[in-house]
Amino acid sequence: MLLSLVDFVADLRDTFSDVESQAKQLSNFVDQEYSDANKRKVTRMRTDKESQASSLSPADKFQVNTFYVIIDKLVAELQKQSEAHDLIIQLFGFLTQLLFIETDVLEKEVANLVKVYSDDIEKDLSVELKQFISCLKGQPKGFFPIVQKKTQVQMMKYCGPLKVLNWLVDLDMIQVFPNTYIAYRILLTLPIANCESERSFSVLKRIKNIYRSTMSDDRLSSLTRLSIEVDLLRSIDFDDLIHDFARAKSRKKCF
Repeated sequence: MLLSLVDFVADLRDTFSDVESQAKQLSNFVDQEYSDANKRKVTRMRTDKESQASSLSPADKFQVNTFYVIIDKLVAELQKQSEAHDLIIQLFGFLTQLLFIETDVLEKEVANLVKVYSDDIEKDLSVELKQFISCLKGQPKGFFPIVQKKTQVQMMKYCGPLKVLNWLVDLDMIQVFPNTYIAYRILLTLPIANCESERSFSVLKRIKNIYRSTMSDDRLSSLTRLSIEVDLLRSIDFDDLIHDFARAKSRKKCF
């Protein structure tokens, strides 16, 4: 769907006249004619080192400097999001097809996932998933509606990531399948993180004031994260950390 949206937006680049006429019809405040107050000349150099002065009309100037810039930026951002979604599908796509995936394919996909999330998921996830698949198939129809007569699309609908995660929580089987639980949580959390284009939440507005206007992005992001996790932050004892920092930065010398 994102790829089709990219193509649709890219095609708008050649429809400036239509977009312009529709924009003028939408609002009475849009000027019907372009202002020529700031007329600009553009000098182009030929290969024979001769110069030819050419000027852009106000309409062409708006088309080149505004319309094209917006379309190109939007296409670039959509392509960036599409690449991020493709990466998510490559890593987690097998979790939506557990009932149909082959054993060798499962082990290969799990190896790729563990390689990326080595700090969160253990290597024995493949063994855990094999037992987990057996549990999925063995559930009664009334509790977890898996019927062998259903098509693959219907089965994937019933076994969606959110339903599988809720099933793990409802049966209190998180301790039995800890790595599976973590993998599904990461999968369901990624779309939220992938939607962020810039920091626009209210916490940043409270933190970034006139006294922190020159703070770097990394430090500002870290400070924002500390503000969000303030409850966890207050539960941590920083006495040892403060003592070590003070000792390392102390300028007093003992004689």
